[in-house]
Amino acid sequence: MNRTILQKAAAAALFVLLTAALLAAADFLLVDDVHSYSRVMLQELYADAGNIDTLFLGSSHCYRSVDPAQVDAALGTHSFNAGSSQQLPDGSYYMLKEAAAQNPLKTVYLEMFYTGYNESASANIPLACYLLADHMDWRSPNRYAYLSEMGGLAAYADLLLPARHGIASPSSMPALWKAKLTDGYTPNSYGYVTYPDSGEAYRGRGFVYTTGIPQDGFATLLNVDADAPLSDFGWEYLNKITSNKRAALKIFSILSRNTSTKSPISARKTASGSCCSRPRCPAATCTTPKTISPTSMRCGTSAPRMTGWNTGISRCTSCKARSI
Repeated sequence: MNRTILQKAAAAALFVLLTAALLAAADFLLVDDVHSYSRVMLQELYADAGNIDTLFLGSSHCYRSVDPAQVDAALGTHSFNAGSSQQLPDGSYYMLKEAAAQNPLKTVYLEMFYTGYNESASANIPLACYLLADHMDWRSPNRYAYLSEMGGLAAYADLLLPARHGIASPSSMPALWKAKLTDGYTPNSYGYVTYPDSGEAYRGRGFVYTTGIPQDGFATLLNVDADAPLSDFGWEYLNKITSNKRAALKIFSILSRNTSTKSPISARKTASGSCCSRPRCPAATCTTPKTISPTSMRCGTSAPRMTGWNTGISRCTSCKARSI
C-alpha cells in the first residue's frame, strides 16, 4: 500500500518536473524577451527600488516622450518612466501599486491616452497586459491580480507559456539563443534594445528615444463623446489610481511625440490633483490628442518603422520584427 502511494507520488513529481522543463525549453527557444523594452524597464524598476520619488505612467506616448534624465535635471527628482505600449488604465494602476510598494513616491504623472480610457475591458487588448505581466516579479501579488482581472484563469495559460502570445521569427532564433546564453540580460546594456536604422534607442529608466515621421500618423482613432469621455472601465481604474494617498497625482496628455534630434522632457501637463467626478471632466483634463501613430510601417517603406507605437509588436513578416 505504502509502496503504491510512493510510486504515484513519484510519478506525479516526475510529471510536474517534465512539464516545467518543457515550458522552460519552449520559453527559451521561442520567446524573444531580449529585445523587449518592457522587460528592460521592469528589470531597472526593481533594481532602482527605494530611490524613485517621481513616477510616470501611461502608453507609448509616455515612454517615448518623457526622459527621466531630463526631468531630474530640471526638477531635482529621481524619476522613472513606467510606461508601456498601449498601457491601459488597469496596467497603470498595477504599475503604480508595484512601484509604490518599493519606493517613497511623492509625485505620479499619469498620461491618459484617450483610446485606452474608452476601452470597455482590458481583455480587449490582452497584449497590453502580457507586455507587463510577463516580466513582473514572480513573487509579486500584483502580477497575478492583474492577470486575473484581465483574463481570469485563461490568462495563466499565457503566463506559463508566453509563446502563446508571441513567437520569434525562425530566422532570428539562432541569434536570440546566443544572446540569451551570453549578454542578452546584462543590466544597463542596451545593445539589444537600440535600433539605429529605425531611429529608436532605449536610454534608461523606461525612456525610449525616438526619431522619424510616423506613417499615417495624423488621424483620429476614436471620436470621444464629450458627455462621456471615459468608459466605465476607464473610470473604475482612474478612481483606483486616484485613491492612492502616498503621492500627488498629476494628469497630462502627449499631443505629439518627440521627432526631433533633441531630447526634450516633452510632457505637457493638462491638469493636476485627483481626477474630477463623473459625468463630465473639465476641458483641460479631457484633451483629445490629435497626433497618434500607427501600429507598424508597411514593408519596403523609406520612412523609419515606428514598431509597436500602438500595439507593442510588429506583425510584419518580411521586415525585421521585435517585441516591446
